[in-house]
Amino acid sequence: MSQLRNHLRTLTAVIAALVIFACAVPAPVFCASAAAEETETVSSYPYTTTTKDKVNLRASRSTRSTLVKKIPKGAEITVKAVKGSWAEVTYGKYSGYVMTDYINLKEVKKVKVTPTPTPVPTLSPEEDAGGYQVLQKGDKGDSVTALQEALIELGFLTGKADGKFGGGTEKAVIAFQQKNDYPATGIMDANIQAFLYTGEVKNAKGEKTTVKTLSPVDGVSMKRGNTGSLVTKLQKRLIALGYLSGSASGTYDADTVAAVRSFQKKNGLTGSGTADSATQHLLYSDAALDAKTTPTPAPTATPKPTATPKPSSGNSSYEHSVNGVVKCAQDQLGDPYVLGDEGPDSFDCSGLVYYCLNKSGVKVSRRNAYTYPNNDSWTRIDSVDDLKKGDLLFFKSDSSSKVNHAAIYIGGKKFIHASSSKGQVVQSSFSAYWYRNFVCGRRVFD
Repeated sequence: MSQLRNHLRTLTAVIAALVIFACAVPAPVFCASAAAEETETVSSYPYTTTTKDKVNLRASRSTRSTLVKKIPKGAEITVKAVKGSWAEVTYGKYSGYVMTDYINLKEVKKVKVTPTPTPVPTLSPEEDAGGYQVLQKGDKGDSVTALQEALIELGFLTGKADGKFGGGTEKAVIAFQQKNDYPATGIMDANIQAFLYTGEVKNAKGEKTTVKTLSPVDGVSMKRGNTGSLVTKLQKRLIALGYLSGSASGTYDADTVAAVRSFQKKNGLTGSGTADSATQHLLYSDAALDAKTTPTPAPTATPKPTATPKPSSGNSSYEHSVNGVVKCAQDQLGDPYVLGDEGPDSFDCSGLVYYCLNKSGVKVSRRNAYTYPNNDSWTRIDSVDDLKKGDLLFFKSDSSSKVNHAAIYIGGKKFIHASSSKGQVVQSSFSAYWYRNFVCGRRVFD
């Protein structure tokens, strides 16, 4: 019995010793980053990696398939695809399959690709992307008004167009760009404006359509259903010539179609009712016949131009001289810019020139900025250094070679003009911008 007790004491001592030893040995510590080693990511197959250990390159996904090549540890391979526990790879000139346990795999995460912008459609001969100015937050004028009217029509903007590119307009532009797969910059460059006015665009509901709002580019064809400031300008001219009654609505309606058709027939053009570039050019020129004039059946000789313009009868309220034109322009400083207006309280650039000339006794017809420089009866000036007080100035823009702005020179490299960007009649000086975009001057008073 005592012997049994001795054995039990011995066994108990051994167990106690083992327990003490086990407690003394530190437990293994695992690093979280090592246990969950971060896997490198790539955007797509194929990608380059290395082998963890020696691995057999097989002809197919099976350990029983033909051995193509033994690949050493640390060798560089190209992974073309992974399926299950096998990876399709290339090693030098060899191709085949290896077990994924023996290579350093990478995680393939597909990156969302920005969609390619919708190509800008081919533009009509009357209009090209170069005729547009870049529009962005802070801009104002008739081009912004047209943009807002188009965005309202498409459902991206609410309210009434005010000609000011603010935060609301910027959000509407971004929404339009996103809906039509353009980069969401909030900036309307020349190409996207051309697409907006002439292409098949998606409205706020995602439906494809074309806008009725007319492009702000001079000379673009106008037809029934068009709306916008240029339509208003056209209607005012038709009213002045007696072809249209009432007030300008800004919508190219049935009455406007009839008025344009009557003007075209009276002036020897095809009576289509669409105001194309040729119709507009004649409409705004001195050669335009009003509704009461009977066309002369036989052609008459073109009268010789006179160097000194003659005063109109009863229309002059300023001195018939250089000083008269300049004084008239100075008196309009601060008046608001309104596209198509020709005074007495608001103007666009060519309207200011028209108003000041007529008020100074020079009888001219209402024209666009790009038609005034064609008056060969006025001496052409090709250098800024040769300009004299009272000369008319004509400019293009950085994005277009066509004349699109007019002003009156007052001397000292300064001029007065109705500015769409400033929103009023202002005085400006020749800066680098005006120097490089100066086209020519015309001297009315020699």
